[in-house]
Amino acid sequence: MSRSLERVSGRNKNIVSRIYKGLRKSLKEFLPTACALCLKNISANKFPRNICDKCLGKVSLRDVNSNLFFMEDPAEARFNFKSINVSEQFNSYYQNYTNNFYVFICTYYDEYFKNMIRNLKFHEGLEFVPVLADLIYLVLERARRCSSREFKEVLNFDYIVPLPLHKKRFYERGYNQVELIAKELAKLTGKEVINCLVRIKNTKRQSEMKSKMERLKNVENAFTCNDTAVIIGKKILLIDDVVSSGKTLWEAASVLAQNGAEVFILAITGNQKENYI
Repeated sequence: MSRSLERVSGRNKNIVSRIYKGLRKSLKEFLPTACALCLKNISANKFPRNICDKCLGKVSLRDVNSNLFFMEDPAEARFNFKSINVSEQFNSYYQNYTNNFYVFICTYYDEYFKNMIRNLKFHEGLEFVPVLADLIYLVLERARRCSSREFKEVLNFDYIVPLPLHKKRFYERGYNQVELIAKELAKLTGKEVINCLVRIKNTKRQSEMKSKMERLKNVENAFTCNDTAVIIGKKILLIDDVVSSGKTLWEAASVLAQNGAEVFILAITGNQKENYI
């Protein structure tokens, strides 16, 4: 009985969500563009979109030498995030993608980004999608201008792959916020989004896990690839919103790498500190 009620509740929530999004889309052209953070009216042609200059000055974008981290296997490394200077050190550590991954973190996880991500994930805050996509693009372009030739090659990726939700969570929420951001980023970069990753394990949220071992076990074997042919020999930009321990992204990136892709990870935000090799 309780499972039946859960299914009905989820279905109703999904229907309401679709109606709400449809109404908002219909009314959008009649409403002035507002900053998603302070609600101040701004120009519809402004870039980055949906954020005023005052709020843009307050958000914590990482500078070019605090964006890039070298991530070793979280199950083996005590400190699995090591900072890389994109203009000096990248060439020395550009190595086998199937064993180690580079993680590019765009912003610090301050109150602004915490609120944006929370509203987007749990409160239908779709106005934050273009904000986050544009900020990613700004930080990537800044890194591209300042970095080594090898790092610029990595930024010349073939496809964008968003970290997927399990189908149950997708049904409850009605959308995958990372996929929506990836699609906006694709418009800016001219690249294609492919949904070749599938989350086959309905994991608990990593933030609910009390120990490192619980986090490792929670996402173990959580992903599979449903389209190997399209990614073989391709450079993949794997995107997620928040990175903490890195285990979820490690599992997803490993699946792509094992199926023949070169994987570069991008997280919108995270509080990893500079710990230079």
